Amino acid sequence: MSSLFGHLSEDIFMVFSGTNRRLYEEVLFRMYRHFFSAEVIFPRRQDVEHFIYRVLTDNPTLWHDEDEMLSFTDLRSDKRRLRRVRKKTGSSKDEATDRAMLRARHIYVRLVNTGWLEESHFGMRINVDMPHGAMRLAQFLSDLREDISTNYSGLVVQIRQAVHACKSDPEGQGMGLRQAADSAVRFTRSLRSIFSTLKAIERSMLEAEGLKERLRTLMEDFVGQLFLKDFKELHTSSHPASHQSEIVLNISDIQSLPATIEVIGQTYLRNNVHGHIDDCRDQVQSDLESLSLSFRRIDALFETITQFRLRLEGKLRSTIRYAGINTEGLRQSVRPVIQQLNDILNRCDNLETTPGQVPSLACDVPNPISADLLATPRTPRKPVGDVEIEIREKDPFVEWLKEMKRRFGNRIDVSPKVAMRFLEKQIPPQYTQEANYIKVETIDDALALIAVRTAAYRNPQDDAFTRKLRQHFEFDVTHGMEVENKFFRCDGFRIKRIGDHQTLPDAFSE
Repeated sequence: MSSLFGHLSEDIFMVFSGTNRRLYEEVLFRMYRHFFSAEVIFPRRQDVEHFIYRVLTDNPTLWHDEDEMLSFTDLRSDKRRLRRVRKKTGSSKDEATDRAMLRARHIYVRLVNTGWLEESHFGMRINVDMPHGAMRLAQFLSDLREDISTNYSGLVVQIRQAVHACKSDPEGQGMGLRQAADSAVRFTRSLRSIFSTLKAIERSMLEAEGLKERLRTLMEDFVGQLFLKDFKELHTSSHPASHQSEIVLNISDIQSLPATIEVIGQTYLRNNVHGHIDDCRDQVQSDLESLSLSFRRIDALFETITQFRLRLEGKLRSTIRYAGINTEGLRQSVRPVIQQLNDILNRCDNLETTPGQVPSLACDVPNPISADLLATPRTPRKPVGDVEIEIREKDPFVEWLKEMKRRFGNRIDVSPKVAMRFLEKQIPPQYTQEANYIKVETIDDALALIAVRTAAYRNPQDDAFTRKLRQHFEFDVTHGMEVENKFFRCDGFRIKRIGDHQTLPDAFSE
């Protein structure tokens, strides 16, 4: 089993554990974007060192002094231990420049020793490159730093194009279905990251120390980086909801065509997805089910995100509203109250007071013992007696509507017992029959045959209805005449009844 540190140095995260972790973040981010992201170039050691020097001059406040400084003699090798050189003290012609160059060299040596950079010697020339594992880690950290919002529209467009191409040309574009299934997983993960970002913004807002910091968090993180971009995508054709129906429809069309599934399975086999054709067919069905399930649940996911976002919008409105109540407004509101209290104090000072009486706002102190101050007796409780309870009559129309909905649901959702009784009436024991010869006279017969056809193409391990039905029947979807009746038309298949089992009606099932 491969290990994470088989591709990364064991000390690669050490640069983020010290006091200069924000400086190393800035250096790695800008160095990756400048040297290793787009063009295939191999900079020299001097180029990288001067680049780090420029980053230091742009961000002088990010540096914190360290006890020990590294130089080029401290570069780690297989046959020499790492030596540390104490920081030299002394004056030079340009002390600030020398100090910055020493810091840049120290950062460069630490990046090499921790596995972020590696050197290649070509005679007197020393080129610098970034290892594969470190480059992929830098790319991930760069993407994570660039934007807290997630652009999920591009994934959905790729899935839509892949599914449409797979339906039109299954032999040439069959592997696009596999890539679309992987993209659907990333799409679901991106929706979860949006929800996580909203929770992080709410947590930062609650941890803010003052109104100013709370307002800055809402305006910069929520409104500026997430809300406006999501609002823009919501009103353009790139929003995932605009492609949902098309993707689900194309997936259903592919699932209803056994020949297309067979061609895609052969494509999987040629590209070594699995070693056997049966496993490839099962993988095709699994990918289709995964895609269908992901996009059928998209409404619930967006509803959850929308509710959380509305809650943050309410907090934003409250923050802006209370931000308008400043100190000056509070002073103007309190000034009349203070003036009234001052007038009352002046009037009390002019009144004559008896010896020993303490002047106060209450000029007349009442006697605490008086007949007028006695507590009012409680009223006697009413005795408990028989009371007529009015029973609300049920509305006949509402009860009839509930019963009609229940019957409609039972007819649409065909149970395994109904499907087996339908087949047992049509197929004798130990007999194989074409689906085209099964009599379909009523809408209930059509619904039962549709449920049987769906079970014929499904994996028994993924569906309880299919497992129950396959205990007494076998299906062959590779042969058979086309099924055509007055209700629907589909590809043909064969049904074989196993044994002579008889399914009892619901009234006798006990």
